[in-house]
This record gives sequence, C-alpha cells and structure tokens, in this order.
Amino acid sequence: MKPTEKNIINIFLWSFVIIGGLLRFYNLGEWSLTNDELSALNRTQHDSNLALWLSYATVPDTHPPFAQFFIYNWTLVFGTSPFILRLPFAIMGILSIPLSYRLFNRWFSPTTGILVAGSIALLNYPIVYTQLARPYGIGLFFGLLFTYYWTKLVISGRYTAKTYILYALFGIFSIYIHYFLTLTIAITIITGLFLIKPHRFKTYIILNLIIGVAFLPFIKYFILQLNVGGVGGWLPSPENGFYFDYLFYIFNRSWLVILLICFAIACGIRDKVALSKRNLVMLFWALIPFTIGFFYSKYSNPVLQFSTLLFSFPFLLGFLFSFAEGLDLKRNNNRLIIILSIVFVFSSAINWKYYHESSFGEFKETTQILSEWTNEIDGSYDVIANIVDPFYYDYYLKRMKWDDTFLLTSITTHADLAKLSHHLEKSAKESLVFTWANTNNPFELKELIRYYYPSIKKSKRLNNAELMVFQKGEESATQFKYSTTFDQEVAAFGFDKTHLNIDSISGNTYYSIQKNEVYPIVVKDIVGNNLTLDSANVITFLIHFKSTKRPKGILAISIDNEEGNVDWRGTDLAPFYQKDRWNMALVSLYLPDGISPTDKIKAYVWNKEEDEFLLDKISFFAYKNSQYYLK
Repeated sequence: MKPTEKNIINIFLWSFVIIGGLLRFYNLGEWSLTNDELSALNRTQHDSNLALWLSYATVPDTHPPFAQFFIYNWTLVFGTSPFILRLPFAIMGILSIPLSYRLFNRWFSPTTGILVAGSIALLNYPIVYTQLARPYGIGLFFGLLFTYYWTKLVISGRYTAKTYILYALFGIFSIYIHYFLTLTIAITIITGLFLIKPHRFKTYIILNLIIGVAFLPFIKYFILQLNVGGVGGWLPSPENGFYFDYLFYIFNRSWLVILLICFAIACGIRDKVALSKRNLVMLFWALIPFTIGFFYSKYSNPVLQFSTLLFSFPFLLGFLFSFAEGLDLKRNNNRLIIILSIVFVFSSAINWKYYHESSFGEFKETTQILSEWTNEIDGSYDVIANIVDPFYYDYYLKRMKWDDTFLLTSITTHADLAKLSHHLEKSAKESLVFTWANTNNPFELKELIRYYYPSIKKSKRLNNAELMVFQKGEESATQFKYSTTFDQEVAAFGFDKTHLNIDSISGNTYYSIQKNEVYPIVVKDIVGNNLTLDSANVITFLIHFKSTKRPKGILAISIDNEEGNVDWRGTDLAPFYQKDRWNMALVSLYLPDGISPTDKIKAYVWNKEEDEFLLDKISFFAYKNSQYYLK
C-alpha cells in the first residue's frame, strides 16, 4: 500500500519535530549562559512583578517586557539552572516547526510548508536563537501565530469570534516581545489594509486599534528606552554587505546548503518564472524589516543584528521555497527533501560550536578557570575583573563555592584606572589575577597592571573573555623604549633645558613646566620603521607628575602621515592626581594593524590650560609580549 500525501507529510513533520527537538535539547544547559541571558536573570532580582515593571523607569531594558516577565515568573517557580531557564524557549522553538508548516501550506502548498518547516527545524540559525532565554524563540513562535491568524482573517476570510480574539491576543503578545517583531507585525498589519475585503475593513481597523491601545501602558517606558538608544553604545553600524553576510550565516555558512536550496528552487520552476501577489508579499515581509533596520542603524542608532532578523526569517524561507510549491510529494521530490534535510543536519553539527560559542561570551569556562587558578596560587593576591555586572560571574562562582572577592569589577574610565593605580601602588600582594568578559578594556589597563606587576605568569584567551595572572618581579622586556629621568639627555625628547631642577633632598632631576608651555615635553622624530611591532600591538607613553593643584593637562600619542592624522589618543592627568606626592599617569594606543614605515609618531604632554606642575620619569615604549587581546 502506497503512503498517501497526508502520511508523507506526517512522516516529514514528525521527523523534523523529533530531530529539531533533539538538536535544541542537546547540551542545552551545558554551554555558557550568554551576556544577555545573565542580564535577564540579573533583572529578576525583584520582590514582585510590580517592582520589575517599575524598574523599567530607572534601569530601562532595551526590549519590551514580555520575555523578561516570563523569565521572572518561570524562574520563581522552577529555579535558575541553565537548562530550566532555556527549556520553555526551546519548546517554543520546537512548536514553531509544525506551526510554520501550517502557515506556509496555507499560503502556497504542502511542499513549501515542509521545506520551510525543515529549515526552521534543522538549520543552526533558528536552533541557537530558540535555545536562548531571550525574546527570539518566544518571538518567533508568537510572530508565526499572529501571521497564521492574520492569514485566516485576511487571506482565507475566516470572520469568526475565535479568529478575532486570537488575532488580537497574539498581536498584543508579539508587540510586547521585541521591537523588531513589533516592526514585522506593523508591516503585516499595513499589508492587510490593501488585501482585506472592503466590507471587513472597519472590523480590521478595530482589531488593530485594540492591539495598538494595549501597548499604551508601556509607552512611557518605550520612550525611556528610545532615549537610552538601545544597543548603539557597543554595536557597530552595519557594513554595506551585511545582508550577504546574513544570508551566508543563516544557511550554516555552507555553500553546499545554498546550492541545494537553489537546486530545490530550480526544480520547482517550470517554463517561466511568474511572481504572484503572494510571492511578492513574502519578499516584502522578508526585506522591509531588514531595510528599515539597516538604514536606521546606519544613520541613527545601530540596532541591526542577525538575531533581530529571526522574526522575518520564515518569510524569506517562504519566498524562496514558494517557487517549489508546484512540486508534488512524490519519490524524486521526497528524495530531494531528505537529502536537503541530511545536509542541514550534518552542516549544523559541523558548525555547532561556531554558532553556539563564537557570538557569545564564555562566562562558564572563564569562571571555572578563575576558580582553578586562584586555588593554585601560592602567596597573597588580588583579583580584579572588567565585566558588565558582578552577577554575571557570581552566577557561576557561587555554584563553584568560590570564596574570594573582587577588588574591582568595572574598569572603563580614566577615574577607574587611577583608582586601580593608587591601590596597586600601595599593595603588598605578590600576584594580581585579572579577568574580563564581554566588555571593552581601556588600552591602558594591562599596561598599568604591568607597571606594578611586570611578569605575566599565565594567560588564557577565550571567546570575548580572558584571564591573566601577573606577578611582581623584574621589568618586562620592551620592543622599543625611549625614556628619561632628566638626569641625562635623550635625543628623542624635546624640552627646554633651562626648566630642569634638582631636588635638594633626593638629588633627582625633574622638569618644571611653566604656564606658557603648551607642549613642554615631546617624544619626537620617531618614524614607523624605527618601531618594530611584530610582537606588540600597544604603545604606551608614561609619566610621573607632581602639582599643588589638580592639573588639566593631557598625555597624548599621535600618528600622522602625509595625508594628515592617522590616529590619536589622549588621557587626562586629573583623575591620576593626588596632592603633595608624585603621581603616575599613562596613555596607550592600540595598533592591531601595526604602524606604516613612513608614519610619524609623537608622544607628548599637552598643557592645554597652561598649568604649572612638575614632571619626572618619562617613557615611551611597547612591551615585547604586549600582543593583547582587546575586544
């Protein structure tokens, strides 16, 4: 007895659900929670749902609140282990598989529905983002539900109370999940204005007004989030080739997957390609969210990421596989679907680590190594970290029974560097353990630590994270070094010799800056071919200064060529100032691509407010092993 088309569909769908489920549950609680997941857990530390709601007024998140409230109440009942935290999102990702079939079967054909469902089940892109305890999996699910009932209402003409209620309900849920999903919903609603039957136009308007009005309670928090500016503080503007990179990413970074999809499309194309209205709607829904996000990110505030396009991803699949809608579910076509599915699974397995780890910070392994290293250290030590919030490390360290404390957990400003410098100067600890994850390090940070702890005992680089153990000892070897204590002449330094003074007690020579000296000290006449930076990517200018009042001068490093300035970085002296003593200050410049042989480099003191203060022990250098990993 030959299987019927319904049986074939059920076999494919159940296979996709089972395999897609296994792929989502595999290692679900083992790979590290991401920065955003730990941020969401950190926001659950409120006494009530009301307190969480009110928190959006003081510490606004960058997303609407539905997913956050879901996480709050879910963890309140079931706990905060990584597996439990991610479980409901993975389940919603699995439920999106048969839901996508039903939607695209209604739009085109069972074959299109099967191909879309298989892609959502087996490709890494929807797998990883429906594993995360973030708005993506839940947003994909509710976005598909809304589109399904929009289709029943607008395309199929199901004008029933059930359709009306579920359409409005899923629309409200969707706009409270993610702003890119809100944008996708808005585009869908606008499309309906042109497709709805004229005699149902009024009903359609009322239903969508209900969805819009339901967002009003959150509108003041939305304005706060808009003023904060989303993720534009760290996310770069998209490059012009962003969408091509996205296409390669969503198809498992595999040319074989892309070629097979193109082959499936070609098999479905007959004598002539004719785009129907439904094809064009799919294309419109797939591209407009990207287009709006791209130009907004390019010219206003960067918000576009691969993750934010997950909500329009099914429509891209729907458009591509709509060309295969005429293929029957028969032997050869079924073989093609099976081959495509097998390639999806194997390419997902090959790229599993890339998709699950390369885009996110590795907090779990970082904290494991931190715990191990601190337990191994003989002697006294301090631990400092540069992280978004101590909770991100504490979440794992508490599970490891780690009983140390951090001296500092945020080092991002000149004031933070000065605070660390003043502590390290007085510290008698033999070692310093430093770690960072998913944050930007000041270029001066490691150079500052090495001034007091010159020896690097061990270091470990992870994805968007690092650990280092520094020890006191001999000064580190330098790639190059120009220095002076003003006791001798150094050709590279330019200064007025008449302003040199000798300390009557110590006998040291120091330089006295006068009010009219705007650039009193300059390391000059250095060209790129004199600075061999084959093992270094950070150059540093360091001084000691003393003043009766807080100076407003700047330390700077400048790189110029015939066309003008190539790079410049400055550090204010003021944060490093303490009265009636010699203070150390430094500025560093990060040069990942090195220096051109013809570049001209200067390091100088800029006395911009024409203050009077003293200088001593000046050096411009690069450590030989300063090939740093900087985010």
